[in-house]
Amino acid sequence: MPEVFAIKNIHVETSTNSAIITWITDIPSTSKVEYSPYLLFNASWEVWSDFHYWNITKTETEFVENATSVVDHRITLSNLTSSTTYYFRVQSKGSSGIATSKVLSFTTKS
Repeated sequence: MPEVFAIKNIHVETSTNSAIITWITDIPSTSKVEYSPYLLFNASWEVWSDFHYWNITKTETEFVENATSVVDHRITLSNLTSSTTYYFRVQSKGSSGIATSKVLSFTTKS
């Protein structure tokens, strides 16, 4: 059975137009940050022929990734707008699959 791994200790350091996002994983894995100044997902309660369901849509996002397998991850986001809130999630792919964080946010400095 493959080793299970997790994303831990997500940290964000911001400036006026950039952010450095770091995290660690239990095993060597790739690094990816998906981000946007808009919510990454939207949900609406829908009805179709008496069937109720959540319609979840994903916002178009930017991403930065590094294919090198490491346990200490570091991604820099550049050309951001000052005083702006960004939503993001980190993702790592290792020998046992893909781990993705929940959606988090940060605000660039003014």
